[in-house]
Amino acid sequence: MRIQYQHMFFSALCFFLLILVPSGVQAQNAKSARAFSLLSWEELPYDSVYYRNGSTMNKVKIKVGRRSESYPLPSDGKLEMFISEKDPEGKDKYKMIGQATIMQGAKKMLYVVVANKKASSLPLSMFGINDSIDVFPAGSFRFLNFTSVPIEGAFSGDVFRLQPGKTTVVKTKKLTGGSFHPFYLRTVKGVMLYETRLLGQPSGREIVFIMPPNNGSGRVNIKFLPQTVPRPEIGSNQ
Repeated sequence: MRIQYQHMFFSALCFFLLILVPSGVQAQNAKSARAFSLLSWEELPYDSVYYRNGSTMNKVKIKVGRRSESYPLPSDGKLEMFISEKDPEGKDKYKMIGQATIMQGAKKMLYVVVANKKASSLPLSMFGINDSIDVFPAGSFRFLNFTSVPIEGAFSGDVFRLQPGKTTVVKTKKLTGGSFHPFYLRTVKGVMLYETRLLGQPSGREIVFIMPPNNGSGRVNIKFLPQTVPRPEIGSNQ
């Protein structure tokens, strides 16, 4: 009887291990899968939006002022957005409303979606950002110039110049806990555009969107997109 029990225990253990191995592989694949999220700063005039991944259409939800959930990136190097319409025969068809390229090697992309004011273009403009942890890690800030002029900035001891449509990442220095760091923006001629202090945190990262003025003050319009992310383990390559 003891031998029979040992045999039953060994069989159960093997079965348990067989269950665990595929789960571990799936978790590893999910961790390394390439994905994207979406962001809009204002409501878009569409109830439902889809993107093409291979031969299938997948519904996405674009959130205002924060990242959407993550979706698998298409493997063909481009992201195409669609809406569903009825053709003259009453059948559903898909109409493209926006498209963007996917940065080669990016593990995670963030697309800022804006309604396009040019009648000759697609209804949506999509600005892609490499949102991968390895290029935009915890404890850092990413600055994006959405104005039409060059801007100089300073943050956490670094001074940088941003051309229109360009971005830079600044790692917060001497960050052992939450602390404030001086931050300012000015024109290349030295005219101050914005000045404040930003809170840096070891487990947080934040995108600073530098937008054109929305009034006659001449000060740029600043929008923030914070996110808490896992801190790299000791000995990690990230």
